[in-house]
Amino acid sequence: MKYIIPLLLLSACSASNMKQAIYNDVASNVLSKASDSDVGYGSARCRGVQAKCTHGQYDEWLDSDGRLGCSCNV
Repeated sequence: MKYIIPLLLLSACSASNMKQAIYNDVASNVLSKASDSDVGYGSARCRGVQAKCTHGQYDEWLDSDGRLGCSCNV
């Protein structure tokens, strides 16, 4: 029993992280297509956006939840 509770807590965190990752990808794709810019959320995605942003203006911000957001406006 003492091993089940930590396992449940870890699986809940994993599911929450997975939902957040899916949300970030969907939001990034929608915003990118709507604005002719590359938009990303999360440090890994923003590193990719910044690496590809060779001829545009790269910007980063923190949203109201403290998540990192970024964009490359061409």
